Amino acid sequence: MTPTTGPGRMPPWQIVLDMLLVAVATVGLATVLTAGLVAMRAGSSGLPEASTPMALMRLIGADGLLVIIVVQNACFAALPLIRVVWLRREPWSALGLHGGQLLRNIALGSGLGIVLLLLNGLIGALFQAAGVTQNQAQLYPLSPGDRVGQLMLFIGAALLAPLGEEILFRGYLFGAVLQHSRLLAYLSSALAFALAHSLSATEGVVVLLATTFVIGLVLAAARERTGSLVPAIMAHLVNNAVAVSALVACLDNRVAAWCPTS
Repeated sequence: MTPTTGPGRMPPWQIVLDMLLVAVATVGLATVLTAGLVAMRAGSSGLPEASTPMALMRLIGADGLLVIIVVQNACFAALPLIRVVWLRREPWSALGLHGGQLLRNIALGSGLGIVLLLLNGLIGALFQAAGVTQNQAQLYPLSPGDRVGQLMLFIGAALLAPLGEEILFRGYLFGAVLQHSRLLAYLSSALAFALAHSLSATEGVVVLLATTFVIGLVLAAARERTGSLVPAIMAHLVNNAVAVSALVACLDNRVAAWCPTS
């Protein structure tokens, strides 16, 4: 059986409403969790209130960040599954979730992940040449030699985030909008993907937005051409896994000027 490209046709207002609902849910839950973690840890440890984004992330900690990532990506995955599989009773393949040509798609996605890393580096270098850099890596609550915290970040950023984000942005949003407009499907899914990462940095956010937008376009192309979400998930996973591993190695060994301070 040939896998479907996306969910069956649904009205645009429903797609917009679904995305607004997931945005409100994820931002709301993240805000509540962040406030709770900061209040609990600042109070119990006698620490001062977080006055900077970096201080805030230190209070949240790697374990708190993992909890937030789990909750956010649970929301990302839940809406498409509820809307498409449960309410509309469409097959999982409508979201690109199927095992057809699994090994081929895994291999394709792994190779595409290397392409994403190159694109990431190229876009970052172009902005750096213009004097614009982003500080996403510096905000992660990691310390040299903290293997538990590093493992938590790896699990959250490299394993969980690619799954939840791909189900929502390429599995649901791209597939649903594709039934109306191919161009709009690419643009809307890439833009939503970029905006979802816009709070991950406090400096040079334009670099992060540009990078994730381009990556979103590439991942959408993989979704459309293969009819499967597996290549996009694998490419996303490879990109994030290598990036987190490089950050950890850099942090532990202080091998580059951009390594965040502990």
